[in-house]
Amino acid sequence: MDNNLIESLKRAVSISKATRAQKLKKVPVRLIYSKILELINRWLDKPFKVKAKTFWGEEMFLIIPEVVSLSIYRYGFHEENLTKMISEYLKPGMTFFDIGAHFGYFTMLVSYIVGEKGMVHSFEPISNTYEVLIQN
Repeated sequence: MDNNLIESLKRAVSISKATRAQKLKKVPVRLIYSKILELINRWLDKPFKVKAKTFWGEEMFLIIPEVVSLSIYRYGFHEENLTKMISEYLKPGMTFFDIGAHFGYFTMLVSYIVGEKGMVHSFEPISNTYEVLIQN
């Protein structure tokens, strides 16, 4: 278990659960920009590819206004409980299979944790989603 990783996740979760005013104080640009992109998407019906920083510090490509992407873009994480479990239990050198990897959030997190001695196998059946996954 990487204590720095767990602490970074706790900070990200606390921001996600804060009041709207507190969120705007902590991450104003990410929140406002993502809301603007959501509004533009409603008018133009056009998704936007963006880069976002995860809670452990890596950047990844996402598609806004997709709900998982919005969570990662705004707060740096998705699925708090699963992220916490993975962060606490996986160790360097382990092997992980990410079935239905989506854009690669868990693939990237696990890769960060297991390091060069570990292995991550990611599978994504939807071709458009897979295209984003391989960029991450």
